[in-house]
Amino acid sequence: MEIKNKFKSALPHFIAVILFIIIAFAYFYPVLEGKVLKANDSTVSTINSKEIRDYREKFHKEPLWTNSIFSGMPAYLISTKFPGNLMRYLDKVLRIFKMPVSVLFLSMAGFYFLLLLFGVNQWLAIAGAIAYGFSSFFFQILAAGHNTQAIALAYMAPMIGGIYYAYRYDAIRGALLTAFMLSLEILANHPDNLLRNDLPAGICYY
Repeated sequence: MEIKNKFKSALPHFIAVILFIIIAFAYFYPVLEGKVLKANDSTVSTINSKEIRDYREKFHKEPLWTNSIFSGMPAYLISTKFPGNLMRYLDKVLRIFKMPVSVLFLSMAGFYFLLLLFGVNQWLAIAGAIAYGFSSFFFQILAAGHNTQAIALAYMAPMIGGIYYAYRYDAIRGALLTAFMLSLEILANHPDNLLRNDLPAGICYY
């Protein structure tokens, strides 16, 4: 009976996760055809990081500086590998689906978790998570190629939930959750999450 009750209480969460996966793949169905999102900034990022990649391949270490953009700037904002950062392995697991499917899925799942911490009904939380995932700004930045910003916004919701939980319920558990999500947030590598309204709204594939 106890196992049955636990399964019954966990059922809405399983339904939520499966539903988020289906919605993410249904909306970005071209990835199932082997297509990738064509975005300007993603292409520009690949071009700007060539100097870094060439240095890495030649000297087998990170340059930490690049002269290819803005008359020189720190390389960690473009392409720097941190082998000792174990959180990157978890980040890969969470982003197991291809872009941009992973962004939409994590956005909905993260906001669903946030609403649960706020005490919202599970079924209402699913609706709220879908609404957050389909915020127009997500698709604007994905169309522009601001992938790191999209991932940072996806991780932002559960991070805020950790802070809320620490203040309202359990300081230790909330602090651990906040630290965990903050690590992923920093790993996303988009320090200035400033909202903009001058980005293109269309999404195209090639």
